[in-house]
Amino acid sequence: MYRMRTYLDYSIGPLPFRINSLLVSPSLLRLSGLRVFRVGYLPGRTGRRRDHVCQTWALAYIVGGRGFYQLRGFSAQKVPAGSLILIPPGQIYDYGPDAGQYWDEYYVRFDGPRVSEWMSSGYFEAGTVARVGIQHGWKFKFEAIAECLASGLPNKADRAALLLESLLYEITEALDGQSPKPGQLNERTATILDDISSRVFHRFDANALALSHHMAVSTLRALVKQQTGFSLGEYVNLVKITEAKRLLRGTDIPVNEIGSRLGFDDPAYFSRLFRKHTGVSATAFRKRL
Repeated sequence: MYRMRTYLDYSIGPLPFRINSLLVSPSLLRLSGLRVFRVGYLPGRTGRRRDHVCQTWALAYIVGGRGFYQLRGFSAQKVPAGSLILIPPGQIYDYGPDAGQYWDEYYVRFDGPRVSEWMSSGYFEAGTVARVGIQHGWKFKFEAIAECLASGLPNKADRAALLLESLLYEITEALDGQSPKPGQLNERTATILDDISSRVFHRFDANALALSHHMAVSTLRALVKQQTGFSLGEYVNLVKITEAKRLLRGTDIPVNEIGSRLGFDDPAYFSRLFRKHTGVSATAFRKRL
């Protein structure tokens, strides 16, 4: 397993910190819409940045301690633990722990056209501090992004971008207030969709899934349709084909075995379904990668 590279710099803090940077040429990446350039974890940070300018977008997540953040020309903002700071490129800013204090910081630097789409969504406001609480799943996402960058492989760098995209989406949900809105996942439906994903390597059984969630199959079908726009069967197949594409990209497992692992007893049916969703056979999909 890849790990963040560890450094020690007493101007930053008394504890070892970990940083990983993009190790491949951006020209080798398939995804140009969002690219991750650096990710780090700085525990026990005591040093401050003054008159700093970041050349890319940066997202800092403070998971311990407290401090401040101040864009040039604006008032200083308090940064307690559980805060997110979205820092725009080209802006002068100061930030860091309060005097005599520390903070624990995850951060990621990124750029690309997709950023403007996220900004136009209205969920993010660059240069402000958002208090979202401690989300342990987000810390794991930062660690996973770091592992991808540490590999030095182009496909892993692309995966880092996808992980960041999913992190940004989860952040938008947290920033979208606490009341559910039309089309927004409620906890019950989210649990069902997660459960479908967890059963991707088994033959799908709608009755068993409904029973495990203490509901009728008709209710299960209605909830999935309402949330995703797909019938239950269509959604399950979509999840399975998405996993099949991941296995085709990242492994040498034979096509028929992939179908079998995903719960398809009939290789011909798996082949037809894959072509229906992708427009090409599974073999052709793998060859063009």
